[in-house]
Amino acid sequence: MKKIFAYDLDGTLLTHEGVAHPETLKALKLIKEKGHINVIATGRGLMHILPLFETNAVDNIDYLICSNGALIYNMHTKTYEVISSLSPDVFEIILDKFKKYSSILRIDSIDQNQTLLPNGKVPSW
Repeated sequence: MKKIFAYDLDGTLLTHEGVAHPETLKALKLIKEKGHINVIATGRGLMHILPLFETNAVDNIDYLICSNGALIYNMHTKTYEVISSLSPDVFEIILDKFKKYSSILRIDSIDQNQTLLPNGKVPSW
């Protein structure tokens, strides 16, 4: 029976240095060789995950579930499916709250990730 193995990135697959431990890479390869599916599930946006594969920080992954489940990326076909997105009305509400409460707002899209800081600075709270 084929199984799906899903992993978080930060502090799970990746060390504090931003790379996978050699034993982790061996385990991912073994799981793949046995015919199972490896998936990364993370809050990071796609553009923050793909560079890990360019530097070989991680390997043997089949799918990326990005932006807290809003997008699924197929590593083999290099295609994606958007599962969820915000309507302009909802985005306006979020933007108003960001401004009102001096929050940090993270915005992910297919080709970029942006972080908005109140007054351009990290809040002191």
